[in-house]
Amino acid sequence: VYAPEDDSPGMLVSAARSVAGYEDAEALARFAAAVGVVTFEFENVPAQTLEILAPLADCRPGVKALATCQDRIAEKRFLDDIGVPVAAWCEIRTEADLAAAIAALGLPAVLKTTRMGYDGRGQAVLRRPEDAAEAFARLAPKPLVLEAFVPFVAELSAIAARGADGTVAVF
Repeated sequence: VYAPEDDSPGMLVSAARSVAGYEDAEALARFAAAVGVVTFEFENVPAQTLEILAPLADCRPGVKALATCQDRIAEKRFLDDIGVPVAAWCEIRTEADLAAAIAALGLPAVLKTTRMGYDGRGQAVLRRPEDAAEAFARLAPKPLVLEAFVPFVAELSAIAARGADGTVAVF
């Protein structure tokens, strides 16, 4: 396990550990030499870290996948491009963009950061037009994304993993 803090959860059960910054090229090179494959547990590992590691070790998933899932706009455009339906959304750079998006998508809607948001962090539910200004001011970094509410009966989550041989397993 490689992490910048020595109390990272994986450190408690790993056979070996490397404690160093995500940008420490020398520590990353030592780590890469000690492992067969590099993976990551969450998408907030800097893409630059995988850029350093990729020439030294197999990285699964790769830099492009990590960089795409770190930016909600890039992620939504990618999914749109491959035909995966997503909630209606608008890119928000200014309060005027937000007002126009609310007019287009309606309320309620969810205003989200494009980076570093997960598990409800970096989000604000807008139920009334007057919720918009406070949420826009509070959420950072910009740009943001406004997503329309999606009516649903149930929610489920699946993770698909593809092996180097192309085999796919869904969990």
